[in-house]
Amino acid sequence: MAAVGDVLENPVTGERFTVLAVPRDDEDWGRAEILLPPGAKGPPRHLHQRTQERVSVLEGVLTVSLGGRRDRRELRQGETLELPPGVPHRFWNPGDAPVRLVGEARPGAQLGVALERLCQLAQEGKVTRRGAPKDPLEVALLFEQSEMYLTGIPLAVQRPLQRWLAGLARRRGYGT
Repeated sequence: MAAVGDVLENPVTGERFTVLAVPRDDEDWGRAEILLPPGAKGPPRHLHQRTQERVSVLEGVLTVSLGGRRDRRELRQGETLELPPGVPHRFWNPGDAPVRLVGEARPGAQLGVALERLCQLAQEGKVTRRGAPKDPLEVALLFEQSEMYLTGIPLAVQRPLQRWLAGLARRRGYGT
């Protein structure tokens, strides 16, 4: 697991994450400074059932979709936005200048593990041009670890499929 001060880089998307705080338990916030290069797409639109997130812009302009697809906000330096559990969201940098922000999550331990694995897969050339794992079993493990669900697909379909695929991945030695 990453430690405070570690820098995780995704060479495919150009994103960089500097670990600022590693949570000890589910009550602690995990925290990272995130650098999104110009044009960075960020994560797909998703939600977490338990995880609360918060983004605070240090530099640049971050576009955030929170709630409905058309509910977009631009956050500027010094602005913070809460991303509550159960609410669909995504953030990205459509501009031509980098965006630096602090991303926080609680509980954050598993989200951090998933982020670390995603950067590792990117460094190994095992992701698509957009930065998503090519292997669906890796996707299932990452989504399970980060408690992430995509919007547009009913949770009643995603949950059992995700559990089954993640279980299959573990039986095949993934994530060890």
